Amino acid sequence: MGEIPQVRLQPRKGRYFPITGAQALAIIDTWDFGDRSEKSPLSFANPDAGFHKRKPLVQLYPRNDVRVFSLPDEVDRTLGKSAIVRALHLCALLNMKATRKPGAVCRSFIVYLEEPAMLSVVERRTQYRPSQYRATGKLSGVKPRIGKTEEVELETVAI
Repeated sequence: MGEIPQVRLQPRKGRYFPITGAQALAIIDTWDFGDRSEKSPLSFANPDAGFHKRKPLVQLYPRNDVRVFSLPDEVDRTLGKSAIVRALHLCALLNMKATRKPGAVCRSFIVYLEEPAMLSVVERRTQYRPSQYRATGKLSGVKPRIGKTEEVELETVAI
């Protein structure tokens, strides 16, 4: 995995990324992501409305990929960097312990920044339902629908 991914870090207005791609890659370089010859397991993103006003730092899909989120400008940059680095180290342990289970449930782990200087580690389980289709319809465009999503807090730790 040793290459630095060509990632375009484009935070939304009023947000920033606390670490660079090279810094994040240095932390996750030894993680087991299976065969990742064509695509880097590291990505950067701006959180969407699905996070309900919380401050996500990192989202891990065990043995698949890891996403680093941008933070609002009002979060201190030193705190933001420390929080992201600590969150990635917490995810390293989760990535080693996690097992992939086949089925209609997608598991991910999200580390949120909580006040004051605390991290909340949450397991998010998304259950999928098979899509309904007509017998004469094509199967190629059929995608499963999200049935329900639940979050379970695993632990709260200090930065």
